[in-house]
Amino acid sequence: MWGQLARVVNGEIEVYKVATGKDSAVAPGTAVAGNLKGYWWEGSIGGGGTTVNHNLGYTPKGIIVVYNSSSSSVWVSGTPTKTQITLQCTSGTNVKGLIV
Repeated sequence: MWGQLARVVNGEIEVYKVATGKDSAVAPGTAVAGNLKGYWWEGSIGGGGTTVNHNLGYTPKGIIVVYNSSSSSVWVSGTPTKTQITLQCTSGTNVKGLIV
């Protein structure tokens, strides 16, 4: 299942929103392209942090944790770049599934 999710997410999911008229130049009620694109990652986060090569071509705003093998917290450490993001967690080396 996780492999299928990775293929979908790495295929650049695009989420559409409905224009309200306040935030766009199109008529209210019109579907406009959103901006959710991401990179699926699974792996272990070591105690000193783990760098993920996402190669998205833009600096990600954050992460969405989809699967966590423990109750540990996961966060972005340092400053993400257009190609990499460094992750930390409270109890190192747990398997994670997340979208960057």
